[in-house]
Amino acid sequence: MVSHYIAEFHNTWSNALFVLVGLHGLWFSTRQGYEKRFHAVYFGVIVIGLGSAAFHATLLKVAQQCDETPMIWSCLCWLYLLYEPEWAETDALLAAPREGLDAKLAALHSAAGGGGRLHRLLHALTAPADRAERWLRQRQLRGGGAACCTPSRRTAALWLYGICFAALHAAFEPTLLFFAQFFLLIAYCMRKIVVLRASCVDELANLLAARYPRTVIVAFACWNLDMHFCQSMRALPINPQGHAWWHLLMALSVFWGMQFMHFVRAAQLGWRPVVRRGLFGLPLVHVDRRACREEKRLQGEGRWRASGVRHGCGPIASPPASP
Repeated sequence: MVSHYIAEFHNTWSNALFVLVGLHGLWFSTRQGYEKRFHAVYFGVIVIGLGSAAFHATLLKVAQQCDETPMIWSCLCWLYLLYEPEWAETDALLAAPREGLDAKLAALHSAAGGGGRLHRLLHALTAPADRAERWLRQRQLRGGGAACCTPSRRTAALWLYGICFAALHAAFEPTLLFFAQFFLLIAYCMRKIVVLRASCVDELANLLAARYPRTVIVAFACWNLDMHFCQSMRALPINPQGHAWWHLLMALSVFWGMQFMHFVRAAQLGWRPVVRRGLFGLPLVHVDRRACREEKRLQGEGRWRASGVRHGCGPIASPPASP
């Protein structure tokens, strides 16, 4: 026992990293101008840290709800952040002329296939969700487009899922259902990271994407070892505190995964992101949106090549020919 006032001391203080990662990410995403879904993920991470600390400090039932329910909500936000661009691309295809639409949708879905051993395992775990997704797309295609699964309906479905889970979890406390949902949501998100990594050519960004699933797997191992062999670990000369390591590693995986998604989204928006080593050697995504805007302005005026302004924010283009 470390303190008479904190039930599980090490499992409590280790949640501080969740709060730190969430606060740093919230500051970073708002400062760089990312969409609100990035802010929502970071806010959920902060809530997880506070709720988990409250639970491990008090071991109260209501504090357990404040720990486990935000975990599912944050996973839903993370799921939306990862898959929203793909959903938007599907909506664009469905709104386009119908010629060759089946082949385009098949190509878009096949981009999620293939990969290495980890990806094949994740693909097998998420196969039911894939079949449901294909069924929805086929129904949307037969229904003539956007009426079946609009962005607002997808968002509403995720909200409804989170609210129903919170109500059921508070009323019946289905521990097994919570573990199953959390595991499958994480697996589905890990799979998308693996897919995105396959199309990324930046070395440091690939390092971020590779660290995310590895850190999650090690964190799950620490969690399960502490859960199933707690008494044996207490008998050791030094308790390894597996659950505290679960907190620390999962917070670190949030950092890896979100930094990679910052890079991916910035590249999609044409911001030309760069990954650099930051504090303690941690890879951080840097974008210079002001330089990008200035370069595009000069490019539109046809004077940017002569001015020598070049920050890697857009392709080199020749100035327009004079009339």
